[in-house]
Amino acid sequence: MTYNKLESVMTRPIKWDLIKDNYEMIAKIAVSIAENGVSPIAVLRRFNMYSRRNPTYRAILEFGKVVKTNFLCEYLPSPDLQRGLGGSK
Repeated sequence: MTYNKLESVMTRPIKWDLIKDNYEMIAKIAVSIAENGVSPIAVLRRFNMYSRRNPTYRAILEFGKVVKTNFLCEYLPSPDLQRGLGGSK
């Protein structure tokens, strides 16, 4: 299946090195959110207080692109998911 209209949004490859270099901190943040009840919004606010140039902040954004891309790869070829009938895995 080919999705020609997606070429305009696929502008660059994922920065895997950025994610890899900051993986430990991303994992610590994820555990804090899961176990301590820290809200994701509070984490993002904290990053915004310092700088958007923070490498961990940029790595989290990059990881979000990975998740979004993965979802689209499953969603686009699946009429069931598009109709909301995909269920959970």
